[in-house]
Amino acid sequence: MLQSKNVIPLGRPATPSATPPRFVIRCAPGGGWIVEDRLDLVGGIFVSEAAARHYAFEESGGRCDQAVVLLPHPPSAAAVARSN
Repeated sequence: MLQSKNVIPLGRPATPSATPPRFVIRCAPGGGWIVEDRLDLVGGIFVSEAAARHYAFEESGGRCDQAVVLLPHPPSAAAVARSN
């Protein structure tokens, strides 16, 4: 599984898996959430993170170890200073 501060697994794996997660859930640039399938079979854009997580969970047959959520990077200090 990916090891990063910006990645959150959906839950504890049912059994240890040597394969990478099938689904990646990330913020869309214009808003919403994108589910990408490593196998390029399914996927979509969703209005909420919860809807994206639910879709990935259902498409993976209920395997919580088959999807990760990529969190957006926090804004840099310079970007925060410019917005104030």
